Amino acid sequence: MALKVITQNVMVGQNSIGGSYGERRPLLKRALFGADVIGLQEVMPLWKEAFDEDLEGYEHTLLYRSREQLEATPIYWKRERFERLEDGHFWLSETPQTESYGWGAAYPRICSWVRLYDREEAYEFAFINTHLDNVSAEARVRGMEEIRSFVLERFSGLPVILTGDFNDKPDSETIREANRFLTDVRTFSDKPNFENTYHGFGTVSGSCIDYVYVNAHFACTRFEVIKEREGRSFQSDHYGLSATLTLK
Repeated sequence: MALKVITQNVMVGQNSIGGSYGERRPLLKRALFGADVIGLQEVMPLWKEAFDEDLEGYEHTLLYRSREQLEATPIYWKRERFERLEDGHFWLSETPQTESYGWGAAYPRICSWVRLYDREEAYEFAFINTHLDNVSAEARVRGMEEIRSFVLERFSGLPVILTGDFNDKPDSETIREANRFLTDVRTFSDKPNFENTYHGFGTVSGSCIDYVYVNAHFACTRFEVIKEREGRSFQSDHYGLSATLTLK
């Protein structure tokens, strides 16, 4: 049975251009519909409360990146299909086990992970979700290096999925580092879709900075950019991504 994965930067709160929290909430609910596992970015307490209601039938793992900055990169998964075997979080810094900034980052950056057992397909896999820094190029590259080391050390031999807002374009050093150990699902197609995902609520030309990566255990049978809009309201200042995966 296929595994539908979605990643979505929800944008922390309201926006005078792109829509209020109340206007965007049903659009995000529609954007996430049907996913088996979801990686979210920029989730603050108001959004957590909404997703805990709107994502009925899902469990999640969530830790805010600092005591002062209540923003998280949670992972949600369907309760009936998956069993949580273990989960955790670490900071993208020189001190990953403590709340911290790394390599000139503008914010403390955190990475969430969970190891799940698929009851329907009878296999384990790891799902990792993160949001790399928007200011420091070094923090993005070093953060990806840290994720690479973590994945190779902890999940060697397991199917792995990595999602997130990497805040960098496909030709960047950050993405070259990601390509060292995983594969962008965009490239599974004969015509890779590098459509822009960040669009600033339609105010900018945008850039391709959101990703779904997998290791060699997965094939991707469908990839799409998720766009939800009603009137002036968008689901977020980012479009979401959906990837349908099958185990090889």
